[in-house]
Amino acid sequence: MSTEMLFMTVILVVILIAIIAVMLFLMNNIRESKFNRYNEELKRIEHDKMREYYESKIYELNMELTEDRKRWKETNHLVISGSNNNIDNNNIHKNVLEENNFLLKHGITKMDREIDKKDVFVLTSFMDEYRDTYSAIKSTCDKVGLNCSKSDDEYIEGDILKHILKKIAKARIIIANIDGRNPNVFYELGIVHALDKPTIVIAKNKNEVPFDLQSKNIVFYTDLKDLQENLLIEINKIALNK
Repeated sequence: MSTEMLFMTVILVVILIAIIAVMLFLMNNIRESKFNRYNEELKRIEHDKMREYYESKIYELNMELTEDRKRWKETNHLVISGSNNNIDNNNIHKNVLEENNFLLKHGITKMDREIDKKDVFVLTSFMDEYRDTYSAIKSTCDKVGLNCSKSDDEYIEGDILKHILKKIAKARIIIANIDGRNPNVFYELGIVHALDKPTIVIAKNKNEVPFDLQSKNIVFYTDLKDLQENLLIEINKIALNK
């Protein structure tokens, strides 16, 4: 074999080894990347399960805390104060929500503030315990031709608060489920009250509704049938003011 042929053979072997080394490196990186993604997904699932467990326990404790009529009133005194029975007719007939610095700061435009007369937005926890309650609310809205939605009905990337503010601004009626005392629901309800939106608060209560709360925009219910019947009455008070 000539020196030139030997040199070419060595070069080809070196190139082949280099290609194999690169392929092995890439395969190893892909394998590690898949392994890391798997671990991250596993951690996320474990975290979600842990969060759901603690949220469920908090929900149970809150329900026990508020089962007693007196304790319910003490725990929710701010919600009671903000739920005035005299809904302003001007708010019901508004076509556009007023501009303010808070909405502007979160990028809510005039178009976002245009009110949809058939839109109802529900503030609720996303725990499994509330799925049937939301279904009952949605079914009640359907009966009077209103479109009911909640914030997780569509997947949103980025600023979730901006999405929620758009939904609040667009809605004609807000329904807030305060069972379980979810902090996000209470924060959103505070915004709704500050914007002076027509609002119906719902709360499960096994006891007879106290007389001093009957004049508030709070729907107390013992079961889902009771919720639908009483909610329909409150919705009609607003929806019939076209």
